[in-house]
Amino acid sequence: SPDLQCASSPQACPALRRSSSGSDRSHGTALFAKREENLIHAMEKAMEFHETLQDLLEFLERAEDKFAGLGPLGSDIDAVKRQIAQLKAFKSEVDPHMVKVEALNRQAQELTERTSAEQAAALKEPLSAVNQRWDELLRGVVERQRQLENALLRLGQFQHALAELMTWIDAT
Repeated sequence: SPDLQCASSPQACPALRRSSSGSDRSHGTALFAKREENLIHAMEKAMEFHETLQDLLEFLERAEDKFAGLGPLGSDIDAVKRQIAQLKAFKSEVDPHMVKVEALNRQAQELTERTSAEQAAALKEPLSAVNQRWDELLRGVVERQRQLENALLRLGQFQHALAELMTWIDAT
């Protein structure tokens, strides 16, 4: 230590103190630089999370409106087939956003690992809302697809029964 060396060699004291304080300063500067780097990294992560969140919120708003506007089930085979094609096109617009939802959840996980419980809760609230809306949208698409397929089946059976009736009427 510099103090011990000063006691044994008083003439080396000023030089030792200068080199010691220089070492402490460079260590402090390195710590400060590391903290600053960590802070910048955390801010970049937070901004990335916020941008992804905003993109998804805007997408969900548009997608939910579009889904709500799909209208009631068609009453004839051609209308139902058009609606199935329309739903398929809608689903092809929605599916690629699954990657963004997964990325948002991953970003939130990374951010909450380095934050206070209060900050983590502030992140999880909008994340939970996005996840819930996403799940509801996907459930809605699956349910509508099931309804359209059932309607197509019923209409096909009706058409078949009607054709048989017409054949019977023509025969009698």
